[in-house]
Amino acid sequence: MKCLLIGCGRMGSAILKGILKNEYMEENFSIIDPKSVVDPVIKASKVKIYKNLDEISIKDRTFKLVIFAVKPQIINEVVKACKEKLKGSYLLISIVAGVKINFYQSALKKNYRIIRAMPNIPAEIGKGITALVKSRNISKKDMDISKRIFGPLGEILWIKEENHMDLITAISGSGPAYIFYLAEIMIKLAIDKGLSKKEASLLVSQMIKGSGSLMNLSPKTAKELRDEVTSPGGTTESALKVIMLDEIFAKIMRKAILSAMQRSKELSNQY
Repeated sequence: MKCLLIGCGRMGSAILKGILKNEYMEENFSIIDPKSVVDPVIKASKVKIYKNLDEISIKDRTFKLVIFAVKPQIINEVVKACKEKLKGSYLLISIVAGVKINFYQSALKKNYRIIRAMPNIPAEIGKGITALVKSRNISKKDMDISKRIFGPLGEILWIKEENHMDLITAISGSGPAYIFYLAEIMIKLAIDKGLSKKEASLLVSQMIKGSGSLMNLSPKTAKELRDEVTSPGGTTESALKVIMLDEIFAKIMRKAILSAMQRSKELSNQY
């Protein structure tokens, strides 16, 4: 199956490197990116790399799968170029933030099979989660193809309603930044209190890694796990009394996530 990836930035590269784990796929893959692809894994592969669609001969422009992995700001010109220069019909997978399925259907003027995806940054190391939503004409084969694309990046979650993508963007897409900020605060405090930067970073990163793994593997809820750590009269209880005072932290987090969700809706309404 001939495949085309348009955009080979951070997430596009992560997707492609996951695909390259299947050697039989790399010979059928082409990339379009106006910048030089510098990733050594990609450069050493058999993937064909182009600056634009015009560099691909007309007879070679019949792809069965096209992946859009560009910035939202240029999606209009990318779609226009594909409409004018790509031959035939294809499965379209988009990881372009905020761009709805209806946009592609209207812009391409055809009943394309479309899957919209929202991966997150841990996908770079195969520990992410990708939320997927599909157009009505997607087949089981198309869903299997998307599993091959996103399976190497981590977990996959199919959702039924596209309007939930704004919430997923705010929680899963933006969520790693919230965790990194919490880690930043803890590391700084540890350094201020005498630990080296290396010691503080290892302590906090491993604590977050272990906690996430435990939550993922345990049948218990987040609250049940929290309660198990919180001994009466102990250090954790002392900390949580501050964190949970008047639900200030919970209110801030809820407000932050809703703000991200609203911004995602605003961006989506532009397309």
